[in-house]
Amino acid sequence: MAQKKIEPNKYSKNANIKADTHTKTSVALVGMFLMISGMIGLAFELFSHADTLNNAWFISQYEQTVANPMRLGYLVAAYFVYWIISKIFTVPQGTDKPSGKGNMLMYMMMVIGVYYLVRLFLTGSVGAVNFADLYQKAMNHM
Repeated sequence: MAQKKIEPNKYSKNANIKADTHTKTSVALVGMFLMISGMIGLAFELFSHADTLNNAWFISQYEQTVANPMRLGYLVAAYFVYWIISKIFTVPQGTDKPSGKGNMLMYMMMVIGVYYLVRLFLTGSVGAVNFADLYQKAMNHM
């Protein structure tokens, strides 16, 4: 049985790696909070209405697309934009270099999170959910 070749200085190359600072950790946590806020805001926006399935864009647009064929052109254009964005953000196969393009999607979700947080603080609602009314009802029941 052949033995594995063991590198004698296996861990010495990691000697100069330093732990993350508190600032780096805080920035990462704020970024994660903003991304999660964006996802939750989008979920409230899409699914908080009374009839979830009829408010889904692709279902509610079906009848209007049949009634107006020009909307089909909009759908084709939207798919084309989606295809271009996917080509921009995917890394070609066989490349080992990390691409910074993938981080752009994260930053976009963080911006969406900021939008929904500002909207929540200014209006007290996101989508069809009014958190000010929910808070008032909760306080009345206590």
